[in-house]
Amino acid sequence: MRKKIITLLLSVIGLVSVNSANATIIVADHFDMSTDWSGSTVDSLSGITSTDPRGNKWASIGVNYPVEINQAAAHGDTGRGLRFQVAPGNGTTTIGCQMGGYPQSAWQGRSQFLGYYSKLSDNTSWGSNSAKLKMLRFNMEDNDVIPELDHGTYMVFIGTSNAFTGIYTPDNNWHKYLWEFTAQSASGTADGVIRLWVDDVKVWEKTNVKWNSYGSIKNGTLFQYGYVTSWNFFYMQGNLSGDYNGPTKYMYWDDYIIATTKAEVDDFIGAPGTSAPAPIEPAPAAPTTTTDTTATANAATPAAITLLQENFNDALLSSRGWFDGGSTNSTVVTDSTRGSVLQYSYLTGSSTPTTGALRKNFPESDDITITYYIKYDSNWQWTGLGYGPHEIYLLTNLDDSWIGPAKTHTTTYLESVEGKQTIAFQDALNIDQSKIGTSLSGITEKRGVFGCNGTSDSYPAGTCYGDTGNKINGKTWTASMPVISNGVWHAVKVHLKMNSIVNGVGVADGVMQYWLDGVPYIDNKNIMIRTGANPNMKWNTFMIAPYFHNGVKQNQKFWIDDVLVTTGGSTAPVPPAAPTGLRIVQ
Repeated sequence: MRKKIITLLLSVIGLVSVNSANATIIVADHFDMSTDWSGSTVDSLSGITSTDPRGNKWASIGVNYPVEINQAAAHGDTGRGLRFQVAPGNGTTTIGCQMGGYPQSAWQGRSQFLGYYSKLSDNTSWGSNSAKLKMLRFNMEDNDVIPELDHGTYMVFIGTSNAFTGIYTPDNNWHKYLWEFTAQSASGTADGVIRLWVDDVKVWEKTNVKWNSYGSIKNGTLFQYGYVTSWNFFYMQGNLSGDYNGPTKYMYWDDYIIATTKAEVDDFIGAPGTSAPAPIEPAPAAPTTTTDTTATANAATPAAITLLQENFNDALLSSRGWFDGGSTNSTVVTDSTRGSVLQYSYLTGSSTPTTGALRKNFPESDDITITYYIKYDSNWQWTGLGYGPHEIYLLTNLDDSWIGPAKTHTTTYLESVEGKQTIAFQDALNIDQSKIGTSLSGITEKRGVFGCNGTSDSYPAGTCYGDTGNKINGKTWTASMPVISNGVWHAVKVHLKMNSIVNGVGVADGVMQYWLDGVPYIDNKNIMIRTGANPNMKWNTFMIAPYFHNGVKQNQKFWIDDVLVTTGGSTAPVPPAAPTGLRIVQ
């Protein structure tokens, strides 16, 4: 730890042995002691009697607050768990706790799997000044590898760099986490792997990691524990770096293990489970008079994983990972029915509101559901153009998070046109500009699918406009009648799923569904979103950037609340109306 926390290390003498040649468990602890424990010194660690006989004994500790093992900290209804107090404290120091140790027998290998149950008492409002909460810590060739929360979202720090960011944002519930860290096969080969599963669902992965691109790592081919230098440790951490002087927060751990196979971790931890659900107000359910014939078939669908959640409880959006202009000048107001909400205000003649755009990255996924609430001013007027205004966008992992939305590999728009529910797409950077007006479907996978290069599914080809050599396209699906009412809150739910790629060729089986106030209005399961040229394209950036074409005719406002992005789909019934193709103009 830095500054206030002093780490005290013991030698590896007396630790429980592990078979160094074929070790499967390196570290393991259920924390299921017969009595409660609290400690803050190395001597006190002898009171921890719960370590698995195949693993370690704890050998180091550094704390600002005592570490506790008790029943209140346990995952589930039995046993005990570990609790770190991580705040508050001086923003110029590291604040929190860490515990570390070594296996008795030396271990080295290419792959390791880290598993645990964990939850935070509160994963919001972490403050400013690069507030990061270190979660785990080990090393490769005397370089730190630290999975940590950056303003509440997992990232991986390697050596001296924030190597991978925007991995996953936990809520405040218990979840099972399982990491894979695999070294590269040779010093010049970028085939290292980092993966994260949450509740047995893979939420993020990188399979081309070149470990010796970071810090002073020379080879990047092995991890090791239990050698003679102080670098060969493992740590469980709860260390907060940054400016935070808010309410006390706690981190809870249970069933912690490092092993050489995923199967060993799963066997030790068991099946995932969660505590009481987070206080999220979902979009209203579909009418109960409608029979859902797909519910039974989808009963085994994995539980949804939260990728992004924002309740707009305050305007400190940059502290929660939001960026772009609105991260520092957004307006949060109090609504009489929903409490704190995000407000956008247009002045007469303006195309953009008085506050800026907002963007936030989330763990990439090709199957997502978005829910949020929206309300338009009682005197709200639409554009009258048959398109616009733009409101919410989704960008993909093929583009920089700062890219302009009109010209990307794929931008997805969620909005209302003249009060009608609308989903639209553009993929201008995929257009073959030398074959404008030519249908390339079945000829090449290097083409635009939302206009300019013909159609790729059973819907019209979309629009194609702009200067020669710089064409832009757009394809829109809109509900058949307006149902948005001014002056009232509406619940929006959208499910999007990328289409399949088979033998390098895109298949038109992508999914696009839209519900308003629990009623389905758009339901298509036969659209093309990506081609074989971009088989790994996934959504990873949420953007709110209102744009009112030709400017508003009066002062008017709208409000957004409770944004939630999760993995997976829905079993809601088929809507009554088919979409129609319209046009996007930016």
